[in-house]
Amino acid sequence: VQDQPAAMDMKIRSEVEGHTYFHSQFAKCDMVAVRIDDYTYCAIGEVSPDYLQTLLEKLMP
Repeated sequence: VQDQPAAMDMKIRSEVEGHTYFHSQFAKCDMVAVRIDDYTYCAIGEVSPDYLQTLLEKLMP
């Protein structure tokens, strides 16, 4: 998506190798996001935020 994480009411979760990861929760789902260039990439699911962040880390060059 093109929205900034703050616009989606997401809070900073961690920073890894220069990338900031964001987190939010809704219903039974967690959402973790990372900004790459002009887009925010999100991973959503009923799994731990650690798992979702690991999934997004695999997108990094």
